[in-house]
Amino acid sequence: MFIVRNQIEVSIFVWFLLYKVIMIEVILSELGSYIYFFLCCIIFMLIYIAGNIYNCIQMCRKNKNPEKQQREGISVVITVNNKSWALRENLQNFMEQEHEADYEVIVVDECSEDDTHEMLMELTAKYPNLRTTRISPENKFRNTKKLAINLGMLAAHNDIVILADINSRPATPYWASMIEQTFDEKTVAVVGYANFKETKIIDIPKIFRFAHFVERYLLIKNRIFVIGEGYNMACRKKAYLSTKVFCKNPQSLSGFDHEIITSLAKLGNIKNVKETKAEILLDEDVRFDWKESMAYYYNNKRGWKSVALLQANYLIILRWAIYVMAFYLLLLNILPMYNSVIILLTFVTGIAIMGIELRQLQQKHLFLSCAIAQCLGFFYRWYFSVYSIFTYKKWR
Repeated sequence: MFIVRNQIEVSIFVWFLLYKVIMIEVILSELGSYIYFFLCCIIFMLIYIAGNIYNCIQMCRKNKNPEKQQREGISVVITVNNKSWALRENLQNFMEQEHEADYEVIVVDECSEDDTHEMLMELTAKYPNLRTTRISPENKFRNTKKLAINLGMLAAHNDIVILADINSRPATPYWASMIEQTFDEKTVAVVGYANFKETKIIDIPKIFRFAHFVERYLLIKNRIFVIGEGYNMACRKKAYLSTKVFCKNPQSLSGFDHEIITSLAKLGNIKNVKETKAEILLDEDVRFDWKESMAYYYNNKRGWKSVALLQANYLIILRWAIYVMAFYLLLLNILPMYNSVIILLTFVTGIAIMGIELRQLQQKHLFLSCAIAQCLGFFYRWYFSVYSIFTYKKWR
């Protein structure tokens, strides 16, 4: 009985192999001269799936924060220009942070001509750990953003300095502590997450900010340092001053946060922080500048090295190459079932990985929006890339 059963199993296996050989011959005969085209499509799909899984593992991996016996002090530098109403609404969230060590907030007034100066004097009396400095309107030149950051850095008492903007506010009272905990002796900068609080069903500006955070996070994980986050980023004062970040280009607006990251990366480690407690929430008025933000982003991207561009875009290029080849074979009616499966697997992989990333960052409400953006991403990337060429002079 045992021998008979083994013979049946061997026979089934042999017939299965014969079926596979016949199927392969049928596929090869149907493909004809398109065989290499089809094989490239399959190879690209496998690379695409493997790359997405790798990125997903990187996103889901927990940050290992160093165990510190003694907490370091923190200085928060906030720049403000004609935003007295934002001071009234947001500064309280920066001032009332839970932190064990020395904590101070330095507000740099960038040539404000409204009642910002008077508002700061009033708030200074209320908060003992609030310090202010000012660039007077008489000294205003083309752009004062980098000068304001330099002044804030020089005024800071602590080595860890967090850069923020008054158009935003910390999501929790533990924001500063979470940023500080990410530093160790070899870390020179920490980049966090910043996005809008309220979300519509389809929220284009928030999708873009989330997509750019994921891109920045993965680039830093792969030790490619080309993107910062002006709304939520910290660095060591000693490292900043030693690199003299803005000495060569103190007036340009473009890339002040990116310049800090690329300069400091030469001195030590750059780290990410993705925890919700370390998130910054942006005000609604920032939404109205989202087209300019995209142009600014693509303008800076043209200055990246080829390694950074390849790392940031290779999955996007692979995805569209797979779609083009598979749809082309479908139009020729060559292996329609197999090509349909390739298209479906490629699409489902991208959507599934994106869903995991959204869940990891507690942004599940963006799933539908991101799914739509993934389908139309090719078009908006080209649009803003071209648009940024015509706005280049604005960012110089």
